[in-house]
Amino acid sequence: MPQPPDLQPMAQYLDCLVRERVAEFSGKVLPNDPQLQKNRAAMDKFLKLLEDLLPQPDSAVILDAINETAAVMATRCQELAYRRGLEDGAELAGILARNGREESGSGD
Repeated sequence: MPQPPDLQPMAQYLDCLVRERVAEFSGKVLPNDPQLQKNRAAMDKFLKLLEDLLPQPDSAVILDAINETAAVMATRCQELAYRRGLEDGAELAGILARNGREESGSGD
């Protein structure tokens, strides 16, 4: 009986592809989006207000942790959305291919 293909390298490739595309998107598209720039400015104002309320010795560490955590969460959301888009695209391609085979088979 044939062994199933080792899907681990494919999964690793997909993970790498998703990370590369998200990094490219983050570097080229996100900085030019006016809504995101507006949201980032609002976040910066919020962090400045928070900095003024926090005790001075630890405020920078706390704000850096908040900023880093927010960035990690945003990146993970982008990765999940991109991966889902790839999976949806592959599924749609399969549906279209099957539909095309069915249409060509029914006309014979």
